[in-house]
Amino acid sequence: MNCAVEKTHDNGVASASWEPRLSRLSSDLLDQMERLRPAVVHEKAHVYPVSVPELWHKATDAVIDWRIPPDKPVRLYVHIPWCLARCTFCFYESRAGVPPETDVAAYIACLKTELGLYARNLRQNRLAAETLYIGGGTPSVLTPEQIRHFMDVIHDAVDFVKGASLIAEVSPGTLTPEKVAAFVEKGISRVSIGVQSFDDTILKICGRDHDAAGAVKAYEMLREAGIPEINFDLMLALPEQTLDSFARSVGKALELAPSSLSFLDLRVAPGSPLHKSGHYYPTWREDICMRAIYQEMLKADGRYERTRPHYYILPEQARGRSTRVPCLDSRPGPGCQIGIGVTAYSHIGDVCFINARNPKYQLTIQSGHLPVEWALTLDEEDKTAMRAIRDVVDLTVVPNLPEVLAQYPEQVKFLKDNGLIDADYSLTDDGCLFGEEIAYMFYPAKAKAAEMAACAAVGQTEGYER
Repeated sequence: MNCAVEKTHDNGVASASWEPRLSRLSSDLLDQMERLRPAVVHEKAHVYPVSVPELWHKATDAVIDWRIPPDKPVRLYVHIPWCLARCTFCFYESRAGVPPETDVAAYIACLKTELGLYARNLRQNRLAAETLYIGGGTPSVLTPEQIRHFMDVIHDAVDFVKGASLIAEVSPGTLTPEKVAAFVEKGISRVSIGVQSFDDTILKICGRDHDAAGAVKAYEMLREAGIPEINFDLMLALPEQTLDSFARSVGKALELAPSSLSFLDLRVAPGSPLHKSGHYYPTWREDICMRAIYQEMLKADGRYERTRPHYYILPEQARGRSTRVPCLDSRPGPGCQIGIGVTAYSHIGDVCFINARNPKYQLTIQSGHLPVEWALTLDEEDKTAMRAIRDVVDLTVVPNLPEVLAQYPEQVKFLKDNGLIDADYSLTDDGCLFGEEIAYMFYPAKAKAAEMAACAAVGQTEGYER
């Protein structure tokens, strides 16, 4: 399999044609991993069981144990449901355009009420949190005044522990110095920029609100403001993306040297504008080539440390394995993650649950109740699967635990036999190429059956042998 790329960027590596490590992998292994490739119906593999909504049920049946360890601070996610422009591949809850002031004010009032309801249920006067992650949507679509108001609501209800991470997602097309100043004033210590690509043609196809120059300008704006940690999100397998185009984007990112780099595979939702557009999409094997490209480029660069299969940090700037939200609590023991806002996910004890969409979300909050619509009570099989999947994706290791080895002996043997994990059960460089595919290997049988049925329902039946 040829993954040769002509390096036309300047990232400290001599310009020449090169072929990533993927060329040495056997065709048989690639064939087997391709049959495990993730479906595109729902979420990423590593956010099981969120990724299999067919397992969930109406929340009225859920019994939530609100008792949480007193020494375990919550992880808090807040959803802002507006974007300046809606990406053509997006299937998250958001509305395009500048939101009316009255809508924002009403929504922030609901967030305040929801925080109070959680504090009441958890029998706390104020929530104690170790992480705040503000996502969407696009939080930076808010005005500076709305950002300050929103953050004041958070700070009035939450005590952040020493060393807490306060993180906000931004899109380059919505960022201004005044908005950055508001984030800094209210304690935001890490910003994740949705760069996606430095190819203007691809950005236009995806309906992004910025071009490559705008992404650079946003990054420089955040640096000048003194934001300690800045992450770039770059996407793989975008429409009309070539291996060379992707390599140039990685090279440009390395030239700018953000605190961390996240590499995300495109998920095209059936029925989305991009799904109907007729554009060419890179094949799964081209996607794997792109993963090999960023692995080799970051290894050659030498400054970045890999902390997940798809995540790299500058050790002197980033704290390390930055908390992955907004889905589920990956820490050992009972879950203690709260998601507020429309369609936000929470994980309390052994129950995961999802908020309603609007208008039901706001109507339920205004009636004095939590706006929970869907729930899933985790059984032991779920918890073992989650532990294995979390460790694969968060720690790049298969947990060497009796319950995991007993439940998944064939999977562990396959990974060992093919050099995808080493003697310590850590994912090798080759293994990290297949992080999502390996995560799928640890799905419980009930989840695989439910997801294959969902794939069949939308005509995606070829190649899914899990």
